[in-house]
Amino acid sequence: YEFGSKTVKQAIPAAYFQKSAFVLVFDHKNNRATLHLQLEALPFLSQETKEWMFKFSSQDFWHTFVHSLPDIVKTCGEPVKVVKDFETFDSYKEKVLGIQEMIRDGEVYQVNLSHEIVFLGKRDPYSLFYKLTEINPAPFSAYLNYKDFTIVSSSPERFLNKRANLLETRP
Repeated sequence: YEFGSKTVKQAIPAAYFQKSAFVLVFDHKNNRATLHLQLEALPFLSQETKEWMFKFSSQDFWHTFVHSLPDIVKTCGEPVKVVKDFETFDSYKEKVLGIQEMIRDGEVYQVNLSHEIVFLGKRDPYSLFYKLTEINPAPFSAYLNYKDFTIVSSSPERFLNKRANLLETRP
């Protein structure tokens, strides 16, 4: 994107697939954490990753971590400002009306209408995620921290669920 003399590069790929060595799932409704580990990946993990994995499996770690969250969130970062809003209210409203007509005509039964906004500023992604889950405790939230980008997501809908040979979506 070009904004006057500044160029903002989009570092997020259009698609990204991975099989994780371990996944930490935190159920906010039941206040439980589950660690899913691919045992065959264990020999390939770095020592630092193994240490984190073992920390996650300790009740003492969780007790300390949960009580330190308010302090972590205080260091959220500087305020951000909207640099580019790709949608006006009128154009967004027009899209919604068009989608409603497509639903009435039987062309679609559901549409995920996104609204892209570019912000300028620096925020700690985990603090942002934590605040978002406080404001909107959606059942399918996600915090994905990769080397070059971080995804913070909050969704009431399940995208995909795989059990054995069955793949399910629930939009």
